[in-house]
Amino acid sequence: MITDVESVGGQMCLKDVEQFFSSTCLQHCSDELVQLILGSVKKYAKKEITFVLYEASTIGGVSHCKGRSFLDYSCFISAEWKVKSASSEEHLVHGQPHSVHKFVVDDVDRE
Repeated sequence: MITDVESVGGQMCLKDVEQFFSSTCLQHCSDELVQLILGSVKKYAKKEITFVLYEASTIGGVSHCKGRSFLDYSCFISAEWKVKSASSEEHLVHGQPHSVHKFVVDDVDRE
Protein backbone atom coordinates (compact mmCIF):
# COMPACT_ATOMS: atom_id res chain seq x y z
CA MET A 1 0.00 0.00 0.00
CA ILE A 2 1.27 3.47 -0.89
CA THR A 3 0.86 5.81 2.08
CA ASP A 4 3.25 8.66 1.26
CA VAL A 5 0.96 10.64 -1.03
CA GLU A 6 0.04 14.32 -1.01
CA SER A 7 -2.22 16.47 -3.13
CA VAL A 8 -0.51 19.20 -5.15
CA GLY A 9 -2.76 21.38 -7.27
CA GLY A 10 -5.45 18.70 -7.21
CA GLN A 11 -3.00 16.04 -8.43
CA MET A 12 -1.85 13.16 -6.25
CA CYS A 13 1.94 13.06 -5.84
CA LEU A 14 4.22 10.57 -4.14
CA LYS A 15 6.44 11.79 -1.32
CA ASP A 16 9.91 10.60 -0.38
CA VAL A 17 10.65 9.19 -3.84
CA GLU A 18 13.80 7.04 -3.85
CA GLN A 19 14.21 6.47 -7.59
CA PHE A 20 13.33 8.32 -10.78
CA PHE A 21 13.23 6.13 -13.90
CA SER A 22 12.69 7.21 -17.49
CA SER A 23 12.62 4.99 -20.54
CA THR A 24 12.83 6.70 -23.94
CA CYS A 25 10.79 9.67 -22.68
CA LEU A 26 13.32 12.46 -22.15
CA GLN A 27 14.67 12.05 -25.68
CA HIS A 28 11.40 13.61 -26.89
CA CYS A 29 11.83 16.72 -24.72
CA SER A 30 13.69 19.98 -25.19
CA ASP A 31 16.71 20.69 -23.01
CA GLU A 32 14.67 23.23 -21.04
CA LEU A 33 11.92 20.71 -20.33
CA VAL A 34 14.42 18.00 -19.29
CA GLN A 35 16.00 20.45 -16.84
CA LEU A 36 12.56 21.36 -15.48
CA ILE A 37 11.53 17.70 -15.08
CA LEU A 38 14.75 16.62 -13.35
CA GLY A 39 14.74 19.70 -11.11
CA SER A 40 11.11 19.27 -10.10
CA VAL A 41 11.88 15.85 -8.61
CA LYS A 42 13.48 17.68 -5.65
CA LYS A 43 10.02 18.53 -4.29
CA TYR A 44 9.15 14.87 -3.82
CA ALA A 45 12.48 13.09 -3.39
CA LYS A 46 14.27 11.88 -0.33
CA LYS A 47 17.58 13.57 0.43
CA GLU A 48 19.32 10.85 -1.59
CA ILE A 49 17.74 9.62 -4.81
CA THR A 50 18.80 7.48 -7.76
CA PHE A 51 18.08 8.59 -11.32
CA VAL A 52 17.99 5.79 -13.91
CA LEU A 53 17.66 7.20 -17.42
CA TYR A 54 17.28 4.83 -20.38
CA GLU A 55 17.39 7.08 -23.42
CA ALA A 56 18.69 7.33 -26.98
CA SER A 57 22.35 8.37 -27.09
CA THR A 58 22.30 9.71 -30.63
CA ILE A 59 19.54 10.17 -33.15
CA GLY A 60 20.13 10.08 -36.88
CA GLY A 61 17.53 11.49 -39.24
CA VAL A 62 14.73 11.71 -36.67
CA SER A 63 13.57 15.24 -35.99
CA HIS A 64 11.23 14.49 -33.08
CA CYS A 65 13.99 13.01 -30.86
CA LYS A 66 17.15 14.37 -29.33
CA GLY A 67 19.99 12.02 -28.48
CA ARG A 68 21.92 13.06 -25.41
CA SER A 69 25.23 11.83 -24.07
CA PHE A 70 26.17 10.82 -20.54
CA LEU A 71 27.86 14.22 -20.25
CA ASP A 72 24.64 16.00 -21.27
CA TYR A 73 22.63 14.28 -18.53
CA SER A 74 25.48 14.77 -16.05
CA CYS A 75 25.21 18.52 -16.64
CA PHE A 76 21.42 18.50 -16.13
CA ILE A 77 21.68 16.45 -12.94
CA SER A 78 24.64 18.29 -11.40
CA ALA A 79 22.89 21.64 -11.91
CA GLU A 80 20.33 20.59 -9.25
CA TRP A 81 22.01 17.85 -7.22
CA LYS A 82 25.34 16.78 -5.74
CA VAL A 83 26.33 13.65 -7.70
CA LYS A 84 27.65 10.92 -5.41
CA SER A 85 28.18 8.31 -8.14
CA ALA A 86 27.45 7.98 -11.84
CA SER A 87 27.72 5.23 -14.45
CA SER A 88 26.59 4.59 -18.00
CA GLU A 89 26.28 1.64 -20.37
CA GLU A 90 25.47 1.81 -24.08
CA HIS A 91 24.04 -0.73 -26.52
CA LEU A 92 22.21 -0.78 -29.85
CA VAL A 93 18.44 -1.05 -30.27
CA HIS A 94 17.37 -1.45 -33.91
CA GLY A 95 20.71 0.04 -34.93
CA GLN A 96 20.30 3.13 -32.71
CA PRO A 97 22.64 3.72 -29.74
CA HIS A 98 20.79 3.77 -26.41
CA SER A 99 22.26 4.23 -22.95
CA VAL A 100 21.37 3.47 -19.37
CA HIS A 101 22.65 6.29 -17.17
CA LYS A 102 22.58 5.89 -13.41
CA PHE A 103 23.14 8.79 -11.01
CA VAL A 104 23.04 8.51 -7.23
CA VAL A 105 22.60 12.04 -5.98
CA ASP A 106 22.19 14.00 -2.79
CA ASP A 107 20.13 17.13 -2.25
CA VAL A 108 22.67 19.40 -0.57
CA ASP A 109 19.93 21.92 0.31
CA ARG A 110 18.15 19.41 2.53
CA GLU A 111 19.30 18.19 5.95
